[in-house]
Amino acid sequence: MSQIFDNLRRDRPDALSKLIAVAGDIMQPELGISPSDQLILAENVSVVFHSAATVKFDEALKLSVAMNILGTQRLVELCHKMKKLEALVHVSTAYCNCDRDEVAEEVYPPPADPEKIIQCVEWMDEDLVNAITPK
Repeated sequence: MSQIFDNLRRDRPDALSKLIAVAGDIMQPELGISPSDQLILAENVSVVFHSAATVKFDEALKLSVAMNILGTQRLVELCHKMKKLEALVHVSTAYCNCDRDEVAEEVYPPPADPEKIIQCVEWMDEDLVNAITPK
């Protein structure tokens, strides 16, 4: 048993019965979540925390796009099905606004259209993607 839940076990022992492990993979269509688990999530979840991403600055571009853009897009699509959703908390990478002296609590426009980035890495061959990845 993990110690992280010791206070909850002591103060509200029934609360942990709400926890259900759901297998998934951010790289897979529909996050690799089974239809039955998707239904459970759609009917019961009110808060989603999203922090799955790659933060390697030298990661392969196709992999970065699949994890950081498509994975987030898939999660948002699932959240749209959640009838009780009150909040989606997205934890972004640490250096996504490194060009700013101050980072406010607001959504900044992306430096490039995410859909165009997705399209580019889908049609480019590996050699071309690898050539532009450092840029």
